[in-house]
Amino acid sequence: MTTATDIFAKTSFVETRRPMLEASTLPGACYTAEAWYRAEVERIFLREWLLVGRAEQIPDSGDYMTEEIVGETVLLVRGRGARIRAGRLLEAAGNGRCARRLIAADPPI
Repeated sequence: MTTATDIFAKTSFVETRRPMLEASTLPGACYTAEAWYRAEVERIFLREWLLVGRAEQIPDSGDYMTEEIVGETVLLVRGRGARIRAGRLLEAAGNGRCARRLIAADPPI
C-alpha cells in the first residue's frame, strides 16, 4: 500500500508501467493525498491550456460566464467584435450579461 510519505517514489509506480493488459491503476494515495493534488496543479493545470467552456455559452457581446479552475475563478466575456476575453476574477458566480465594460485590476490572462 502506498502512503503519502512515499507517494512520489518511483517504486510506487512499478505496477502502473507494466504492459497495458497487466498494468494497475495509480496507487490510491494519488487520488487522496494533498501533496499529489498540489503537484498536479503546479505541474499540469497551471502550465497547460484548460477547457473552461464553449463559445456557445456566451453567444452575444456582453455575455459572460465564470468558472472555478483549481481554486481560481476565471471570467470569460464576449466583447465587441465577438472576441472572447478571459481573466481572473476576485468575486462572482454564474452566467449573465454586462452593460458596457469591465475594468481589470490585473493584466488579462
